[in-house]
Amino acid sequence: MGALRCRGGQIHAQLQRCQDAGLRERLGREFADLQGRRRELQGRVRVLQRSGLKDSLALAFLAEISRRPLIPAGAIRS
Repeated sequence: MGALRCRGGQIHAQLQRCQDAGLRERLGREFADLQGRRRELQGRVRVLQRSGLKDSLALAFLAEISRRPLIPAGAIRS
């Protein structure tokens, strides 16, 4: 999850500076892919929760970090 958030922040920063339409489109697709991976992880957490996994603390931690946004709140500039 840390790698997803790190790359999400990098993409966001690059999109802020980018002036090439083709590159902006590619970066947008990559960011959408990262969001899809995050949603997939959240889905797996729900499956594990329903399966009765014994380590509830680890599962709660995984659920928490998968809910966090890919872009840290301080990185978003208006």
